[in-house]
Amino acid sequence: HDFRITGPDWITLPEHFKNHGYTTLGGGKTYHSGSPPNWDEPKSWSNDQPYFPTSPQHCPKSSEAIDVGGQVTSSDTWCPLDETQYPDEYYSDYKLANHTIETLKYVNDKGGPWFVAAGFRRPHVPWIMPRRYWDMYNNDEIPTVAHRSRPKNSPDIAFHNQGVYLYTNGTKYLPMPNPF
Repeated sequence: HDFRITGPDWITLPEHFKNHGYTTLGGGKTYHSGSPPNWDEPKSWSNDQPYFPTSPQHCPKSSEAIDVGGQVTSSDTWCPLDETQYPDEYYSDYKLANHTIETLKYVNDKGGPWFVAAGFRRPHVPWIMPRRYWDMYNNDEIPTVAHRSRPKNSPDIAFHNQGVYLYTNGTKYLPMPNPF
């Protein structure tokens, strides 16, 4: 949801700094894509350089997904990728990290107060990673969540009730019981 509609006069963290003379630069998922539009430029961000957007990445086989029923996503929700086909440069977080390093050099050279935000997408569905990280763990040794209900009096916005599906081998994890 676009918080600028809900609270048009709300002051974001980068906007606060910008209003107090800081250079504010950002990239990645500092806000949900499209909410607010244009990553809240120019309200939150200085015009020294454009905001560095990232876009969601999907597992390569997600176009082959099938309807698995219920509130389970119909596409791969995690996929370890072969590094010969998908080198580090493929991943949006890798690109963001390098851009942020250059941005930090820029604000250092510019001088004066600054605020730099880097909104890394991971961990986030879909769970896309280089295979070398996937292979560090044995799936059979990773316990599932111990508590299948949310904390008492927790706000609805803090939870979603969607299961996940691994298309490549058909593993399906169902959502929490409803009401959860």
